[in-house]
Amino acid sequence: IPLDAEGQGAQSEVQLRCERVMFRHWDPNVLASVMPLLDAAQFARMFGPCTYILIHAPDHGGLKRIPRPDALPSVPPGPLRLGADQIEGISLAIVTASRRRNITYLRRVAPDHAKDMTDAELARHVSGSIAAGRELGLQSERAHWKWSYLMLVTNGGIASAPSVRSGFANSGYDADRTLDYIMRDTIFRLKNGR
Repeated sequence: IPLDAEGQGAQSEVQLRCERVMFRHWDPNVLASVMPLLDAAQFARMFGPCTYILIHAPDHGGLKRIPRPDALPSVPPGPLRLGADQIEGISLAIVTASRRRNITYLRRVAPDHAKDMTDAELARHVSGSIAAGRELGLQSERAHWKWSYLMLVTNGGIASAPSVRSGFANSGYDADRTLDYIMRDTIFRLKNGR
């Protein structure tokens, strides 16, 4: 992963300092996010001697069969190197996949509230819910899913409820755990008409 550019002289190229990281190529969703972003040399490095790569990536449409292209260059020496623009592309793919999972979750757990919304409307709802959740300190994907559910079933009202704001500020727990308690209480109140 490129860290920053150093020393650009008239006779030399920009030299990049890189950070070595573990690449989770065994994770099919990560691999499906990365493969479309690779150039020919990186593709050759990824394939090595393989003729096909088969992956089942649920976040990217299921089973994928990627054949080795005919005219790949020789495998470059050293580890696979990804540029800053590729890292940004991977991050965007991960966020997009997470939001798709969140939309699927909302359609499953709140069908009465989500049935008349298009995917684009739910995507806007999810984006707004994530922004509101980050302000409260939510971290995990699971917590953001729960928060987007609560935002949906309360038409956003939960975000401005003084008792909820106070609960997050004064619970003594991290925001994700606090949300678990708030969600249990909210579901109880909704089921009992309070």
